[in-house]
Amino acid sequence: HNDDAGIFVSHLVTALAEKGCVGSVIVPKDITQETLNKIKTFTIERFSYGICSPGRLAFGAGIMPKLKQAPQLAFQIPGFLICFFLKALQLTKQNSAVQANWIVSGLIAWLVSLIKRNRYIITIRGEDLRLLEKPLLRLIFTPALKNAAAVVLVSESLRETFRTYQIVAPEKTHVIENGVNYHPVSIEALEVWRKEKNIIAHEKFLLFVGTVIPRKNIERIIQLLSQPSLQQYTLRVCGRLDDRSEYKRLLDIVQNLNLTDRVFFEGAIPPQFITHYLSLATAFITTSKFEGRPNAVLEALAYGKVIFASDIPAHREIIQSASNGFIIADQDNQTVATDIAAVLNNTSVIESVSQEAKRSVSHLKWEESANRYLALV
Repeated sequence: HNDDAGIFVSHLVTALAEKGCVGSVIVPKDITQETLNKIKTFTIERFSYGICSPGRLAFGAGIMPKLKQAPQLAFQIPGFLICFFLKALQLTKQNSAVQANWIVSGLIAWLVSLIKRNRYIITIRGEDLRLLEKPLLRLIFTPALKNAAAVVLVSESLRETFRTYQIVAPEKTHVIENGVNYHPVSIEALEVWRKEKNIIAHEKFLLFVGTVIPRKNIERIIQLLSQPSLQQYTLRVCGRLDDRSEYKRLLDIVQNLNLTDRVFFEGAIPPQFITHYLSLATAFITTSKFEGRPNAVLEALAYGKVIFASDIPAHREIIQSASNGFIIADQDNQTVATDIAAVLNNTSVIESVSQEAKRSVSHLKWEESANRYLALV
């Protein structure tokens, strides 16, 4: 529940518990994982998988980025899959309803179903579709997908992409969007937080929330910030720095552009404190090259932030440009920076977009997500 990559699982489980559901959540026992034994009526069941050292694969940046950084962690993959399977086999009863978050979990759910004869649902997110792009991996995951009672995707654009693979019948695919949490922060708490993080009073800063990896394209944001029209703004990047080579590359860019006093890498921020940054930020910006259903953008909308987002399907599905945010056109940095500055200098536009941003996600409740999962079950 304190890991940004899987916080939505905690939110969904909490909502299901409030509906009277009882169950278990199977979680890898990872060296970086916070200890938590229960979420209301759900127990947290951990499995150990490290052989010569504690597990290091599951949490944080994610399995694939971690393998790129430390290829030797590949030796933990067999233990991960075997121990995951054994724990699922132990907990699954014949009448259990199983929701497999992510496609690798779906593979485990399918193997367990061969023995326990239970039904399962697979929830696919953005990175899962990138795995399906590879023919060999698609071949491996196809049996799990074909035998699932249903395949849930978190956005319409993801469902459209998934259907192009023609792995399962269209009627077996469903869209259930994540909810969005909004927790107002008191002025007193914000003031304490601002001082702790050395954010000067009335600082105008653009906020990015997400792991610091190449596909997030943070370099583009830094280049935009270097333009004269945005010289009064700073940039605060909230996200894990596990990919050290990408972090170093970005630091070099910052130094070369003489932006060391205007670009701040805050590192991993617990989800409950992202709200503080959202409350203080002037605007939210993302130039990501690919997303599934970006929760950070949805939360920024809930806080009424003016959002500038790259022109990709996931953003176009959420942002109606000049209504509840702005899609960044594929133009040169100087032009884009000038356009961003023009918006931020127009108080009436900011007020209008802020109100529409809040309204556009007001229907996204975790209670509704839980209701739709229960109806599907």
